[in-house]
Amino acid sequence: MSHNELDLAALLHNEGYRLTPQRQMVLDAVCEADGHATAEQIYELVHQKSETVNRATIYRTLKFLREMGLVVSTTLPDGGVEYELAGSKPHHHLVCHACGIDYEIPDKLFFDLVQTISETYDFRVDTTHLSLYGICAECQSGV
Repeated sequence: MSHNELDLAALLHNEGYRLTPQRQMVLDAVCEADGHATAEQIYELVHQKSETVNRATIYRTLKFLREMGLVVSTTLPDGGVEYELAGSKPHHHLVCHACGIDYEIPDKLFFDLVQTISETYDFRVDTTHLSLYGICAECQSGV
């Protein structure tokens, strides 16, 4: 999903915020990177368009966009973080510790688990974006 399909200005205005040029440029960069972009990659894309935007602005904007639910992040095995536009449906990731490959998996795989946790512990699980870590089949086979 492209962020251009949303009326971001109205969405932010309804929450008491503005769609600043910096916020727009960061969202554009996340989309341009086709998701799964690091803050540094986003910075490079934004910096090509505006040399006045610094890294601190990128990090603050990504944090804000994540809090607003417009961007989601995944922590990689090396400790790095990748960002992507939040989709209209929750999805999750399988990330390989060895090679770093990142598979997207559908939310429906977690339905029974989330329901069991909710019923057993009276706990509402936020499953809008999860990352599970392990070793992919290729790395397991030593290829």
